[in-house]
Amino acid sequence: MKTLYLVLMIISAVVGYGIAGWFVATHGFDIALFLRQMVETHGALQALSDLLITGLIVYVWILHEGRRLGMTRPWLYIVALFLYVRQGYVQRTHSPAL
Repeated sequence: MKTLYLVLMIISAVVGYGIAGWFVATHGFDIALFLRQMVETHGALQALSDLLITGLIVYVWILHEGRRLGMTRPWLYIVALFLYVRQGYVQRTHSPAL
């Protein structure tokens, strides 16, 4: 699982930053346009709200799970990195993966 988390983190970074790079290459560093496009249609607004709510849920879970496992400063980890590091903690403590 640890390798899968790392691969997914890399894919997520490449895709996410690739799309952001494409936007900057096409429109320049126009933050106002970027934000306007994020809420311009119902579909875009739904996707944005879903990502924000999911992000909040994952952030709360990271804090809870990190404290439960005794991890140092779990708030420092981004989601994929957290899962990668969490798997190492689980493997070292021989706890069943959840």
